[in-house]
Amino acid sequence: MKNRILFLILSALTCTSLGAADLDSLFLNWKGLSGSGRIHAGNEMLEEGLHQDLLTDRRSFGRGQSLEADANVYDMMTYYYMCRDRYDEALAAGLTALPLCEKVKDSELLAGCLNNLGIIYQRKGLFGQAIYYMEKVYKMDLQSKDQSGLSTTMNNLATLYLAIGQASTALGYILPAIDMERTCGDRLKLAIRLGLASDIWLKIGHPEKALSCSEEAYALDKADGREDKAAIRLSQKAA
Repeated sequence: MKNRILFLILSALTCTSLGAADLDSLFLNWKGLSGSGRIHAGNEMLEEGLHQDLLTDRRSFGRGQSLEADANVYDMMTYYYMCRDRYDEALAAGLTALPLCEKVKDSELLAGCLNNLGIIYQRKGLFGQAIYYMEKVYKMDLQSKDQSGLSTTMNNLATLYLAIGQASTALGYILPAIDMERTCGDRLKLAIRLGLASDIWLKIGHPEKALSCSEEAYALDKADGREDKAAIRLSQKAA
């Protein structure tokens, strides 16, 4: 599945190359099949998903792997519907994928499924449910010691807690995420984390700390040629 998705409140979720084939028709046909025909059709869907940038690696399943095939197809379609802002369909696919992913015992697939559900509920404005699933992803990231995934999940949780008015809890997630990105050296992610921290500090009532974070994020975006983002930081500083 695509790399862990970073989402921000009111930001647009985008995907690429979604018009190459009618996955809706392929999915409808696949659901009516069984046995080897279903596995074969599922493999074709996964191959098409790879071409449409819905997957980052090639996946194919054989006889005796119907559970794995079903889990991957439903998980991919969850992401497909999310990319098209069809959140009711995405939620239905994601909730079907979840027990399958749990049975497959693939931690990466399961974490992605949980993450997708968190994003879907966030997009539907159901922040409590979104936090429920993101907290599960957070626990998995802690166990796997996946620093990149953990930083993104903590950013997502900080965004959600800020959205429900729990700025102090949000701060507890975003500050460690900032430290992680300083260590990892991902300047884009660091700028994003700092921008969110600025919003949180401002909400808590520390404008000087908010300004410091905003200025650092601006400097990073400016130095790295992200002029559009730098302009946003500049407007935030002026405000």
